[in-house]
Amino acid sequence: MPRAIIQLGDQRIAIDVPDLLWEDIKISFGNHLQDASSEPLSKQVLVTSDRDNFFTVADAHGSSEGVPRADVTSLVMDAVITALIEDVSSSIVLHAGAVALQTNAAVIVGPTGAGKSSLVAWLVDRGFQYLTDEIVLASDDTAISGFSRALVMKPGSYEFVRRLPNLAGAKVIPAGSNHLVRPPSPDQAHGLRCALLLFVKFSAGSDLELRLGSRAGVASALVEANLNARNFADGGFVSLTALARRIPGIFLTYGHFDQLADRLGPLLRKSLEKQYAPESYGKLFASL
Repeated sequence: MPRAIIQLGDQRIAIDVPDLLWEDIKISFGNHLQDASSEPLSKQVLVTSDRDNFFTVADAHGSSEGVPRADVTSLVMDAVITALIEDVSSSIVLHAGAVALQTNAAVIVGPTGAGKSSLVAWLVDRGFQYLTDEIVLASDDTAISGFSRALVMKPGSYEFVRRLPNLAGAKVIPAGSNHLVRPPSPDQAHGLRCALLLFVKFSAGSDLELRLGSRAGVASALVEANLNARNFADGGFVSLTALARRIPGIFLTYGHFDQLADRLGPLLRKSLEKQYAPESYGKLFASL
Protein backbone atom coordinates (compact mmCIF):
# COMPACT_ATOMS: atom_id res chain seq x y z
CA MET A 1 0.00 0.00 0.00
CA PRO A 2 1.57 3.34 -1.04
CA ARG A 3 2.29 5.90 1.68
CA ALA A 4 2.90 9.61 1.25
CA ILE A 5 3.52 12.44 3.68
CA ILE A 6 1.88 15.86 3.52
CA GLN A 7 3.07 18.80 5.59
CA LEU A 8 1.29 22.03 6.41
CA GLY A 9 2.98 24.38 8.86
CA ASP A 10 4.04 22.33 11.88
CA GLN A 11 1.79 19.38 11.00
CA ARG A 12 2.93 16.24 9.12
CA ILE A 13 0.44 13.51 8.30
CA ALA A 14 0.68 10.18 6.53
CA ILE A 15 -1.75 9.04 3.86
CA ASP A 16 -1.94 5.29 3.23
CA VAL A 17 -4.12 4.28 0.28
CA PRO A 18 -4.65 1.25 -1.97
CA ASP A 19 -2.83 1.25 -5.31
CA LEU A 20 -6.17 1.81 -7.03
CA LEU A 21 -6.39 5.34 -5.57
CA TRP A 22 -2.78 6.43 -5.92
CA GLU A 23 -3.22 8.42 -9.15
CA ASP A 24 -6.20 10.24 -7.63
CA ILE A 25 -4.09 11.16 -4.59
CA LYS A 26 -1.32 12.55 -6.80
CA ILE A 27 -3.78 14.72 -8.72
CA SER A 28 -5.51 15.81 -5.52
CA PHE A 29 -2.42 16.94 -3.62
CA GLY A 30 0.21 17.48 -6.33
CA ASN A 31 3.59 18.73 -5.17
CA HIS A 32 2.57 18.63 -1.50
CA LEU A 33 3.21 14.86 -1.49
CA GLN A 34 6.50 13.86 0.10
CA ASP A 35 8.18 10.47 0.25
CA ALA A 36 7.68 8.55 3.47
CA SER A 37 10.38 9.12 6.09
CA SER A 38 11.15 8.34 9.71
CA GLU A 39 10.37 11.87 10.93
CA PRO A 40 7.58 12.12 13.54
CA LEU A 41 4.01 12.28 12.26
CA SER A 42 1.10 14.26 13.65
CA LYS A 43 -1.67 12.01 12.33
CA GLN A 44 -2.57 9.37 9.77
CA VAL A 45 -5.35 8.97 7.21
CA LEU A 46 -5.74 5.28 6.32
CA VAL A 47 -7.81 4.06 3.36
CA THR A 48 -8.56 0.37 2.83
CA SER A 49 -10.78 -1.46 0.35
CA ASP A 50 -12.76 -4.69 0.33
CA ARG A 51 -13.24 -7.18 -2.49
CA ASP A 52 -16.21 -5.26 -3.86
CA ASN A 53 -14.18 -2.02 -4.12
CA PHE A 54 -15.94 -0.28 -1.28
CA PHE A 55 -13.62 1.72 0.92
CA THR A 56 -13.05 2.56 4.57
CA VAL A 57 -11.51 5.94 5.41
CA ALA A 58 -10.11 6.14 8.94
CA ASP A 59 -8.56 9.06 10.80
CA ALA A 60 -8.21 10.34 14.35
CA HIS A 61 -11.94 11.09 14.52
CA GLY A 62 -13.17 7.63 13.53
CA SER A 63 -13.92 5.83 10.29
CA SER A 64 -16.36 5.91 7.39
CA GLU A 65 -17.14 2.47 5.99
CA GLY A 66 -18.74 1.26 2.77
CA VAL A 67 -17.65 4.34 0.80
CA PRO A 68 -18.19 3.87 -2.97
CA ARG A 69 -15.40 4.55 -5.44
CA ALA A 70 -17.12 7.70 -6.73
CA ASP A 71 -17.04 9.34 -3.29
CA VAL A 72 -13.80 8.16 -1.72
CA THR A 73 -11.38 10.75 -3.16
CA SER A 74 -13.49 13.65 -1.93
CA LEU A 75 -13.76 12.06 1.51
CA VAL A 76 -10.00 11.51 1.68
CA MET A 77 -9.36 15.15 0.77
CA ASP A 78 -11.70 16.33 3.53
CA ALA A 79 -10.00 14.02 6.06
CA VAL A 80 -6.52 15.19 5.05
CA ILE A 81 -7.40 18.89 5.27
CA THR A 82 -9.03 18.45 8.67
CA ALA A 83 -6.02 16.51 9.96
CA LEU A 84 -3.63 19.18 8.67
CA ILE A 85 -5.32 22.34 9.90
CA GLU A 86 -6.93 21.48 13.21
CA ASP A 87 -3.70 21.57 15.25
CA VAL A 88 -1.54 24.04 13.31
CA SER A 89 0.00 26.53 15.72
CA SER A 90 2.92 27.83 13.66
CA SER A 91 0.80 30.09 11.43
CA ILE A 92 -2.68 31.49 11.04
CA VAL A 93 -4.80 29.27 8.77
CA LEU A 94 -7.28 31.22 6.65
CA HIS A 95 -10.27 29.85 4.75
CA ALA A 96 -9.16 31.47 1.52
CA GLY A 97 -7.90 31.01 -2.01
CA ALA A 98 -4.80 32.69 -3.39
CA VAL A 99 -3.12 33.54 -6.68
CA ALA A 100 0.26 35.14 -7.33
CA LEU A 101 2.35 37.11 -9.76
CA GLN A 102 6.05 36.51 -9.19
CA THR A 103 6.62 36.99 -5.44
CA ASN A 104 3.40 38.82 -4.50
CA ALA A 105 0.04 37.20 -3.86
CA ALA A 106 -3.61 38.12 -3.56
CA VAL A 107 -5.46 36.23 -0.84
CA ILE A 108 -9.11 35.64 -1.76
CA VAL A 109 -11.21 35.28 1.38
CA GLY A 110 -14.77 34.04 1.64
CA PRO A 111 -16.96 31.39 3.27
CA THR A 112 -18.06 28.19 1.55
CA GLY A 113 -20.27 29.08 -1.41
CA ALA A 114 -18.76 32.56 -1.89
CA GLY A 115 -17.29 31.61 -5.27
CA LYS A 116 -13.61 31.41 -4.26
CA SER A 117 -12.74 28.37 -6.39
CA SER A 118 -14.43 29.72 -9.52
CA LEU A 119 -12.78 33.11 -9.11
CA VAL A 120 -9.37 31.52 -8.55
CA ALA A 121 -9.85 29.42 -11.70
CA TRP A 122 -10.89 32.52 -13.68
CA LEU A 123 -7.73 34.34 -12.54
CA VAL A 124 -5.50 31.35 -13.34
CA ASP A 125 -6.97 31.35 -16.85
CA ARG A 126 -5.80 34.98 -17.12
CA GLY A 127 -2.21 34.22 -16.25
CA PHE A 128 -2.10 34.37 -12.46
CA GLN A 129 -0.27 31.54 -10.69
CA TYR A 130 -2.39 29.06 -8.76
CA LEU A 131 -1.64 28.77 -5.05
CA THR A 132 -4.83 27.41 -3.50
CA ASP A 133 -8.62 27.59 -3.55
CA GLU A 134 -9.18 26.79 0.14
CA ILE A 135 -6.29 27.01 2.63
CA VAL A 136 -3.76 29.83 3.19
CA LEU A 137 -1.11 29.95 5.89
CA ALA A 138 -0.40 33.53 6.91
CA SER A 139 1.92 35.31 9.32
CA ASP A 140 1.77 38.85 10.62
CA ASP A 141 4.84 39.84 8.56
CA THR A 142 2.72 39.26 5.36
CA ALA A 143 4.46 35.98 4.39
CA ILE A 144 1.95 33.43 3.06
CA SER A 145 1.83 29.99 1.52
CA GLY A 146 -1.05 28.16 -0.10
CA PHE A 147 -2.12 24.53 0.18
CA SER A 148 -2.22 23.76 -3.54
CA ARG A 149 -4.76 20.98 -3.59
CA ALA A 150 -6.77 20.38 -6.74
CA LEU A 151 -9.53 22.91 -7.34
CA VAL A 152 -12.83 21.58 -5.97
CA MET A 153 -15.53 22.56 -8.44
CA LYS A 154 -19.22 22.16 -7.64
CA PRO A 155 -21.91 21.41 -10.25
CA GLY A 156 -22.40 24.45 -12.47
CA SER A 157 -18.98 25.84 -11.59
CA TYR A 158 -17.29 22.82 -13.17
CA GLU A 159 -18.95 23.44 -16.53
CA PHE A 160 -17.76 27.06 -16.38
CA VAL A 161 -14.17 26.04 -15.57
CA ARG A 162 -14.00 23.49 -18.39
CA ARG A 163 -14.73 26.29 -20.85
CA LEU A 164 -11.70 28.29 -19.70
CA PRO A 165 -9.03 27.89 -22.42
CA ASN A 166 -6.01 27.58 -20.12
CA LEU A 167 -7.69 24.92 -17.96
CA ALA A 168 -9.19 22.86 -20.78
CA GLY A 169 -6.36 20.32 -20.61
CA ALA A 170 -6.22 20.06 -16.81
CA LYS A 171 -6.47 16.63 -15.20
CA VAL A 172 -9.91 16.00 -13.67
CA ILE A 173 -11.25 13.50 -11.12
CA PRO A 174 -14.99 13.02 -10.55
CA ALA A 175 -15.58 13.27 -6.79
CA GLY A 176 -19.19 12.61 -5.87
CA SER A 177 -21.22 15.53 -7.21
CA ASN A 178 -18.05 17.64 -7.53
CA HIS A 179 -15.00 17.50 -9.77
CA LEU A 180 -11.36 17.93 -8.72
CA VAL A 181 -9.40 19.94 -11.30
CA ARG A 182 -5.59 20.05 -11.17
CA PRO A 183 -4.27 23.40 -12.49
CA PRO A 184 -0.54 23.96 -12.94
CA SER A 185 1.18 24.98 -9.70
CA PRO A 186 4.09 27.44 -9.58
CA ASP A 187 7.60 26.34 -8.67
CA GLN A 188 7.57 28.94 -5.89
CA ALA A 189 4.56 28.12 -3.72
CA HIS A 190 6.25 29.29 -0.51
CA GLY A 191 8.09 32.45 0.51
CA LEU A 192 5.45 34.68 -1.06
CA ARG A 193 4.19 37.97 0.32
CA CYS A 194 0.54 38.93 0.54
CA ALA A 195 0.05 42.24 -1.28
CA LEU A 196 -3.76 42.31 -1.34
CA LEU A 197 -6.69 40.86 0.60
CA LEU A 198 -9.80 40.32 -1.52
CA PHE A 199 -13.06 39.49 0.30
CA VAL A 200 -15.48 37.98 -2.19
CA LYS A 201 -19.16 37.27 -2.45
CA PHE A 202 -20.89 35.87 -5.52
CA SER A 203 -24.58 36.65 -5.83
CA ALA A 204 -26.20 35.63 -9.13
CA GLY A 205 -27.67 38.63 -10.91
CA SER A 206 -26.15 41.24 -8.62
CA ASP A 207 -24.34 44.35 -9.82
CA LEU A 208 -20.58 44.65 -9.49
CA GLU A 209 -19.48 46.30 -6.26
CA LEU A 210 -15.83 46.95 -5.39
CA ARG A 211 -15.04 48.94 -2.29
CA LEU A 212 -11.91 49.61 -0.30
CA GLY A 213 -12.13 48.19 3.20
CA SER A 214 -11.29 49.96 6.44
CA ARG A 215 -8.69 48.46 8.72
CA ALA A 216 -11.39 47.52 11.21
CA GLY A 217 -13.54 45.93 8.50
CA VAL A 218 -10.59 43.96 7.10
CA ALA A 219 -9.54 42.75 10.55
CA SER A 220 -13.10 41.64 11.36
CA ALA A 221 -13.38 39.71 8.08
CA LEU A 222 -10.02 38.01 8.69
CA VAL A 223 -11.12 36.93 12.17
CA GLU A 224 -14.20 35.28 10.62
CA ALA A 225 -11.97 33.41 8.14
CA ASN A 226 -9.54 32.07 10.77
CA LEU A 227 -9.71 28.26 10.88
CA ASN A 228 -7.33 27.57 13.77
CA ALA A 229 -8.18 30.31 16.27
CA ARG A 230 -8.47 27.76 19.10
CA ASN A 231 -4.74 27.07 18.87
CA PHE A 232 -3.78 30.59 19.99
CA ALA A 233 -4.29 32.19 23.38
CA ASP A 234 -5.67 35.34 21.72
CA GLY A 235 -7.45 33.46 18.91
CA GLY A 236 -4.90 34.85 16.45
CA PHE A 237 -6.30 38.35 16.93
CA VAL A 238 -2.95 40.15 17.24
CA SER A 239 -1.59 38.58 14.04
CA LEU A 240 -4.77 39.25 12.09
CA THR A 241 -5.01 42.89 13.11
CA ALA A 242 -1.34 43.28 12.17
CA LEU A 243 -2.17 41.96 8.69
CA ALA A 244 -5.06 44.42 8.42
CA ARG A 245 -2.69 47.27 9.22
CA ARG A 246 -0.11 46.18 6.66
CA ILE A 247 -2.16 44.93 3.69
CA PRO A 248 -4.92 46.73 1.77
CA GLY A 249 -8.25 44.97 1.58
CA ILE A 250 -11.01 45.11 -1.06
CA PHE A 251 -14.58 43.83 -0.72
CA LEU A 252 -16.00 42.45 -3.98
CA THR A 253 -19.58 41.47 -4.80
CA TYR A 254 -20.32 40.24 -8.31
CA GLY A 255 -23.03 38.43 -10.23
CA HIS A 256 -21.21 37.32 -13.39
CA PHE A 257 -17.62 37.00 -14.58
CA ASP A 258 -18.25 39.33 -17.50
CA GLN A 259 -18.38 42.12 -14.91
CA LEU A 260 -14.80 41.45 -13.80
CA ALA A 261 -12.78 41.46 -17.01
CA ASP A 262 -12.29 45.21 -17.33
CA ARG A 263 -11.93 46.02 -13.64
CA LEU A 264 -10.73 43.20 -11.40
CA GLY A 265 -8.03 41.71 -13.63
CA PRO A 266 -6.20 45.02 -14.22
CA LEU A 267 -6.65 45.99 -10.56
CA LEU A 268 -5.08 42.77 -9.30
CA ARG A 269 -2.17 42.97 -11.72
CA LYS A 270 -1.39 46.52 -10.67
CA SER A 271 -1.85 45.62 -7.00
CA LEU A 272 0.67 42.78 -7.21
CA GLU A 273 3.40 44.77 -8.94
CA LYS A 274 4.64 45.77 -5.50
CA GLN A 275 3.45 45.89 -1.91
CA TYR A 276 1.31 48.92 -1.06
CA ALA A 277 0.55 50.10 2.45
CA PRO A 278 -3.21 50.60 3.03
CA GLU A 279 -2.78 54.37 3.35
CA SER A 280 -1.15 54.64 -0.10
CA TYR A 281 -3.28 52.02 -1.85
CA GLY A 282 -6.36 54.25 -1.96
CA LYS A 283 -4.89 56.36 -4.78
CA LEU A 284 -4.20 53.27 -6.90
CA PHE A 285 -7.68 51.88 -6.21
CA ALA A 286 -9.33 55.16 -7.21
CA SER A 287 -7.29 55.39 -10.41
CA LEU A 288 -8.48 52.00 -11.63
